[in-house]
Amino acid sequence: MLAVPHAYLTVRDITARPLVLRLKRPIVARIATITEWPLILIDLLTEEGIVGRSYLEPYVVKSMRYLVPALNDLGAMLKGRRLAPIELFLMRQGNHFTLSVTKAYR
Repeated sequence: MLAVPHAYLTVRDITARPLVLRLKRPIVARIATITEWPLILIDLLTEEGIVGRSYLEPYVVKSMRYLVPALNDLGAMLKGRRLAPIELFLMRQGNHFTLSVTKAYR
């Protein structure tokens, strides 16, 4: 079996943008009627030209006031760092143990 070297990506920027969708048909549940659906759109740009896109659905519009700045701060913290794609994936999963193991085998 051939060993394939890990490709590393250099984080250029992470941008988070809040978006509130107005639902044409409200979601009616026992506890509430939901007429708006909050989304946070996330873009990850790398120096190598790779672009990653994702989103969060926080359910509560007010929570975006805290989540968006936190995600943008994360982008500022990671700016210029070289990471293997698996590290970015594990960070997204919140699995700090696996992330530390991945760093140990660099």
